[in-house]
Amino acid sequence: MSDENFQIKEESDIYPCSSCGANMYYNPKTEGLYCDFCSSSEEIEKIVFEKVEEYRLDEYEENEQKNIKEERIIHCDNCGAETTVSSDTKAVYCPFCGSSHIIKENNKSARIKPETIIPFKIDRNSAKENFKKWIKKKWLAPRKLKVEAESEKLQGVYIPYWTYDSDTSTDYIAERGTHYYVSRTVTRNGKTTTERERRTSWKTVRGHLDKYYDDIMVPASNKHQSNLLDKIDNFNLENLIKYNPKFLSGFMAERYSVNLQDAWIEGQERIDQIMYSDIRREVGGDEFRLTSKNTIHKDVLYKHFLVPLWISNYMYRGKLFQYVINGENGRVEGYYPKSYFKIAGLVILALGLGYLAYRYISQN
Repeated sequence: MSDENFQIKEESDIYPCSSCGANMYYNPKTEGLYCDFCSSSEEIEKIVFEKVEEYRLDEYEENEQKNIKEERIIHCDNCGAETTVSSDTKAVYCPFCGSSHIIKENNKSARIKPETIIPFKIDRNSAKENFKKWIKKKWLAPRKLKVEAESEKLQGVYIPYWTYDSDTSTDYIAERGTHYYVSRTVTRNGKTTTERERRTSWKTVRGHLDKYYDDIMVPASNKHQSNLLDKIDNFNLENLIKYNPKFLSGFMAERYSVNLQDAWIEGQERIDQIMYSDIRREVGGDEFRLTSKNTIHKDVLYKHFLVPLWISNYMYRGKLFQYVINGENGRVEGYYPKSYFKIAGLVILALGLGYLAYRYISQN
């Protein structure tokens, strides 16, 4: 399939250059629009909020129905991913699975629209260089991969996220363990000695914790391998600005595949993980067991926004590997093949060192 098969022409999101009339694209280096034809540039107004507006979770259906609109969608028949595209964005490969089995369609549905965005600050060339530096540090990666690593499928995609704020009230029962020591007499090899033995005294603790949890981030995407997004989601939410479609010119934006209510289930689990540490600190002691807890979430708020990722998939010996690059700070995370020869070399080296250590000990 050619690039042209995935282009949809519509004037609403074309940004003509004032000098030559060619379409302008968002340039992460200048954080403005740029014309590839005549090198003209144009600033994009950035509207910064003192506080980003958030919405009540129990009113999400009303907010969703306010935003029924038609979007140009790239749909992947292989993995099911859907991304919105600007009118002349070219797409040949799915950024999530690398498949070329993608089709274009117009879709009209009720969806919660993103109101804020963190624009790309890392451009494609910088992203490629960051990947090359990252893969070179992976000692177990095959040498051929390090030399030939290409990023022809590297695509800039805005990924959807939810955040949740929750005012929590929790009753809990825990056990606090306190260490103490006793002396005991032991005999080994005919020799009697006195040793200190550590023991733990447990006490049941009942308590109450009131805490407000703010900006708990949950990906609204399920199209990434394992926990890649959790490894790379160190985005600075203070850099969120008002959504402007000009930031998407030349890029793609994934539609959320995890809805608000399902993501809230994950959000509560993430709050529970933080809360466990909070209760642990409150209970104190040398050891800790959380027996039970009951949490009430009040006045839950949410917001929906987009963050920038460079995404690529590459094949190595018939197996697909994915890596992602944070489009704000350049951090790279991903999966890579391990060289069987290098692994075998490590095993042989370890066995050799073990044998030498054994010979040394036995001779002395």
